[in-house]
Amino acid sequence: FPSHDNCTEQLISKAMPALILKGRPEFGLEPSRVAKILSDTLRILQSRQTPDGGLGTWSAAAQANPFYTAYAYHYLTEGVTKGIEVPKELTQRLENYLRKLFIRDSQTLAEARVRAYGLYLLARNGMLASNELTALRTALDSAFKGKWESDLIGAYLAATYQLYQKESKRSTLSRMAPLSRW
Repeated sequence: FPSHDNCTEQLISKAMPALILKGRPEFGLEPSRVAKILSDTLRILQSRQTPDGGLGTWSAAAQANPFYTAYAYHYLTEGVTKGIEVPKELTQRLENYLRKLFIRDSQTLAEARVRAYGLYLLARNGMLASNELTALRTALDSAFKGKWESDLIGAYLAATYQLYQKESKRSTLSRMAPLSRW
């Protein structure tokens, strides 16, 4: 199932169903098979972690890919909620990489989307990044006003505000970009 032949995105996409269906053998995945998929995926992700903490597309020798790094962090976040033991060093380095993404400005909506995704994941893992959230919102309003509000970025920011219990900001974002449009 997971293989070094898959890029990081494919690896995670193939492993996610096993993670989600963990503890549900009625769906046809034997617990031993799930355990192997999860351990193989963790091993491969660790082997692809770059010196800066991100994940390369095929190996640690390549430049880290911000989206694949966030996607892997999402996978590991789900793993923790399912009781999977995730190596602390792996997650700490991913978190440090994601935090570094907030230092630079987003040149495109795609870059801003990854930043918003990363902020959501950090908030979901209990990390406070409200300054980064405010800075991103300000940058979005400056560079992408009228565009970002109907993008997936709006959903990530609304979810992040909700996690930080800033209901007034979340409800404003929800009115700007109704979930039915995503």
